[in-house]
Amino acid sequence: MDLDRFLEKNKTWHQFKESHSTKSAREAADNAGVPYDKIIKTLAFETADEVYLVIARAVDRVSTKKLKKLLSVSDTRLASPDKVKESTGYEVGAVPPIGHRNLRIFMDEKVLDMQTAWAGGGATNRVIELKIEDVIKFSQPTIADVSE
Repeated sequence: MDLDRFLEKNKTWHQFKESHSTKSAREAADNAGVPYDKIIKTLAFETADEVYLVIARAVDRVSTKKLKKLLSVSDTRLASPDKVKESTGYEVGAVPPIGHRNLRIFMDEKVLDMQTAWAGGGATNRVIELKIEDVIKFSQPTIADVSE
């Protein structure tokens, strides 16, 4: 679903900031003028059977070892840019943490320490600030320790 329509339909509090590039969380923070430690990233990973999303703080590294254990699989890896676009409808760096259908979503437990966060804004030239409680409400993630 288109992020703008999702936000309007669900009357979700948010604010956008324009950014020259959101290819990485660091670039997004620097270009949009928001603190790096206030950014969350929505990463697409894949196994042999599925693509799934992981929401984590930008300052943390997602552990594939922990994901493999959580999913009971022998292999998982970041999805390719083409697979990200195909699975989410968004480019790498633009994937928002909400508005996804038919994808399992995991959230690192450290995200719960945040009240609001900036994330991919549905386009590679903007970021969105959302309340973490809304991210949880709309993404229905499995919350787990998935960072190093």
